[in-house]
Amino acid sequence: QLVTEFGTALHTSDRYIELDARETLDKFAGEKLDKKLFDKVIGDLISEAKKRGPVRVFGEMVALLLADGRAADALKLEDMWNKLQKEYRFSLFCAYPASELTRRGSDDFMAGVCSGHSRVIPDETYTSLLSEDRLKRIAILQQRNRQLEAEFAAFDARA
Repeated sequence: QLVTEFGTALHTSDRYIELDARETLDKFAGEKLDKKLFDKVIGDLISEAKKRGPVRVFGEMVALLLADGRAADALKLEDMWNKLQKEYRFSLFCAYPASELTRRGSDDFMAGVCSGHSRVIPDETYTSLLSEDRLKRIAILQQRNRQLEAEFAAFDARA
């Protein structure tokens, strides 16, 4: 109930902006990512939002690129977000569906994502741990575990 009331209050005060992730992504990510368009589309939006107060962004666009099989572009977009964050100073939250992290080669993707973030929280509750390095390592290990489980399931299905 609190979330609903809070969200409604933000909508009414014009402080909550909801965008369709796919439509927004399509504005700067055709065959390849266009950093200038990203900076214009997202940078202008964040700049305007900062006039109303602190900005918190929850992004799904990197996960969409990953789901589209564009892991290299997903990492590039992660980097673009991180650079924009340094320019405009806003909180950035993102999440990845576990199903997308079971593909072969996603170890490198996950390591790239973790290295660019100041804080990584695995899908279980590890908030009592103090070391950010441990949290990053746990996230990578969980992803590897999911990948192995998927490979075992595929092997069992063939047997």
